[in-house]
Amino acid sequence: MSLLTICQNAAIQLSQPAVTTVFGSSARFHQELVILTTEAGKELLRRHDWGRLVKTQNYATTPGQLPGDFERLTLGSPVRIGMTPVRGALSDAEMNLKRAAASTSPPRFLLRKPNIEIAPVPSAPVTLEYVSTNWIESADATPIQKDAFGANTDNCLIPEDIITQAVIWRWRRLKGHEYQDELDQYEQAVEYRVRADRAMRLPAEQPTSTAKPAKVSA
Repeated sequence: MSLLTICQNAAIQLSQPAVTTVFGSSARFHQELVILTTEAGKELLRRHDWGRLVKTQNYATTPGQLPGDFERLTLGSPVRIGMTPVRGALSDAEMNLKRAAASTSPPRFLLRKPNIEIAPVPSAPVTLEYVSTNWIESADATPIQKDAFGANTDNCLIPEDIITQAVIWRWRRLKGHEYQDELDQYEQAVEYRVRADRAMRLPAEQPTSTAKPAKVSA
């Protein structure tokens, strides 16, 4: 699915005229669909560490600059020296003390954009696991990941079925229509997708989903 197919499916379920293009269109309905798709994707990006958005960055030493697409650290043990997790994140004052500590002191990290630092200075390469802001991918022969739509053919790295459902309830709310049933169905679908995504990456037994419900104002 792409931006266009998401909007086409949403239009059908909203009983609106068929859609053949949306990106760059001057039609108000098309513009609404693109805006709502973007809002939905950004909300879902914040709610879960989607497997297709999890990336790693390696450092020979620190301080090191965070990746340009850094959104947040993943849950669990996102900073490691070799295979050993590093605890954090420290405050500036705590890091000042840690910098002066003996080299045998347990390492800790300070995350302050645009840098990450570990003290004492690590003796082995550092791995940072993070969630990328780039939840969109172009349909080019060599795909480019990005955080904003640029064409009808752009694809989403977050499950597109739940983005479509999000567009539907958001559009109904925008127009002042009843949308609670659509919102409930969306939340159930998100919970399912989160569990499935977590199971694909972490086969061991996992806790109940921690996806946060959308904040909806009447």
